[in-house]
Amino acid sequence: MWRMLLAAGARAAVIVLPIPILTALFADAFTLRSICAGCLVALVVVVLAGRILWFGDYLRRCLHGAGHGNGRVLRAWTIARRTSNRFQGGDTKRHLRLLELEARRLDIVLVGGSIALAAWTQLFVANSAHLSGRTLNLLLAGAACLIGGPLVWRSVGGHLTMMGRISALETGYTLIAVTLASIAIDLENRTAMTIALIAMLVIGMRDLSAIYGWVVSTHPLLDFAADAPKHQAAAEPTQQEAPPTLTE
Repeated sequence: MWRMLLAAGARAAVIVLPIPILTALFADAFTLRSICAGCLVALVVVVLAGRILWFGDYLRRCLHGAGHGNGRVLRAWTIARRTSNRFQGGDTKRHLRLLELEARRLDIVLVGGSIALAAWTQLFVANSAHLSGRTLNLLLAGAACLIGGPLVWRSVGGHLTMMGRISALETGYTLIAVTLASIAIDLENRTAMTIALIAMLVIGMRDLSAIYGWVVSTHPLLDFAADAPKHQAAAEPTQQEAPPTLTE
């Protein structure tokens, strides 16, 4: 179901993409402003829905890997809290690379959030009449997403933490890009609004394609199987040692 939804969304984006662009070329200023405002809202909805689908597919696979019977939800939560390295086989060098990448991503998130918050503070204090409340709210939401992401997702090395921080990073910067588009709408500059419209459509398609790649290409390669019970794990070495004894 998730693949069908993402594929349908991608096809719809490709079909709908030329329509607002062609309309922007021939529309008057008021119509162009309305189109840009509508695309702005649609982009935010698409980005949030895509992230929800991404997490939903991940948790669905964890629940499927947990099997059936008592304690299924607990086993699924244990699978969901695995490290990214554990999902990919447990190589030590890969694990160190993933931790380094996660630390770098954390720095980018915090720096971007701090800059966005400082920009929002300056605009709020200046109280410019040219900017709408929508623009300030979008910028504040982007800063809150970037700064709040690391506070919510704290488990270092966890795959779910990685997904959360990637979502905070990409959603936060998307909201900042949408803020720039909102500024173009507030200034009612035709050229700026046309560029903003194209940029919003490209960002939306890029976000959908990235999530589609995770759901279709990456998630099927991860090991969602539940760990064997302890009594079975203890019995396995004895069963594996039996064949050499027989050959001797």
